[in-house]
Amino acid sequence: MATVEETKSMIGEIEALLALSPNDTTLLAMLDDLLDVYTLQQITTQFPPGARCAIPFPLDEVRFVLLPAVILEYKSHEAIVLILCPITEDTIPCTNLSTCTGCDRSHGYPVTGSSIQPYEDLDMTNVYNYEKSRRVWCKRAEEWHMARIIKVEADETRRFIRWMDSEGTCSIDMDDIIPVKYLDEDEPNHGSNSGGSDDDDDDDDDDHGQITNIDDTWGSWQVHTKGFASKIMEKMGYIHGQGLGREGQGRVEPIEARPYRKGTARDYLSDHRPGLGSISKNKTQQQKKTEPKKDTVFDFMNNLLDKSSAQNVDRSTIIKAEYKKTPASPLDPKKAQQQLVKVQRDIAAAEAALSRALESVQRNKGTTMENQFRAKAKSAAHSLDVLKRQATMLQGNIKRRKDREKMTSF
Repeated sequence: MATVEETKSMIGEIEALLALSPNDTTLLAMLDDLLDVYTLQQITTQFPPGARCAIPFPLDEVRFVLLPAVILEYKSHEAIVLILCPITEDTIPCTNLSTCTGCDRSHGYPVTGSSIQPYEDLDMTNVYNYEKSRRVWCKRAEEWHMARIIKVEADETRRFIRWMDSEGTCSIDMDDIIPVKYLDEDEPNHGSNSGGSDDDDDDDDDDHGQITNIDDTWGSWQVHTKGFASKIMEKMGYIHGQGLGREGQGRVEPIEARPYRKGTARDYLSDHRPGLGSISKNKTQQQKKTEPKKDTVFDFMNNLLDKSSAQNVDRSTIIKAEYKKTPASPLDPKKAQQQLVKVQRDIAAAEAALSRALESVQRNKGTTMENQFRAKAKSAAHSLDVLKRQATMLQGNIKRRKDREKMTSF
């Protein structure tokens, strides 16, 4: 079989011949066949047999979802895949795939090679896909069913979900959950459900209305300005119409303002208390004055460092008080040195744990897990301070023992 480069070379030769005889039906048929072969070769290079991928699967007559799959083989212009998240009974993989002589289970699902998507498009590692109100696929027996997350468990390894095909709820492990990804990126992940109401979010979406279409003339207001900013950006290499960023990944559509009717805005709904009346204007202003400023990650790090420095000031006083409470029992210098080495190793590990905790706080800024990572960082800082205090005590003990031996020998 010809390689990709050989096929590409043959396509170039056929195109050169067609330039001389554009109406030659034989050459046109050969070109179509070579283009199909070239496309299939590119796909098999990117997704060889055994590779993981994402495939479109019909959810209903209109919508398609992306499901994880494994490439088994290629037949003609189709790929035979094994769906890892079967959502129908006929797509449940056969447990004896290589030796089965015939059963009702799936022995491969055919998809066109051009419809195969990268496995990364499923976005399984994004924490946002596992937050409250998100649609997910959850494993139930051997099939996966659509559900909605209604609560994040305290240990972060489980989610409390409500099944979309029934009113049942249960707690399920994160290993049995994957996010729902539609082939159409505009498909909402949360909101109203055709199978029935899920929670209060559906009612909110109905009250707030729909987003209108975006005007294609976005940016035309620049004709009324001097366009100074646009000229500066063009000098820096910006091409009009493309997104910002090295790969042009920035968004090019405007974020449209959504007007709400009186009494349905988000800030009103959060402050209004049914049955008790709305919060008065003076009370709202008073709350704004007394509301503490939200700390940033850098403020959090500064607080940890300030506490550590304050503890260092009184550390000598604490050590003296602890020695006064305990009877003088000098340690063996060898044992004390061994304990000091162990504590120093623990200090290095604690410093690394604190660094990782601070990085986690930075990464999860603004998410539901931010407070938990902050608590872990505080705990790591406290453990580090305790270890440093122990190291100081051991170093003082070793030094006093050496000084006593020098005085005795003198």
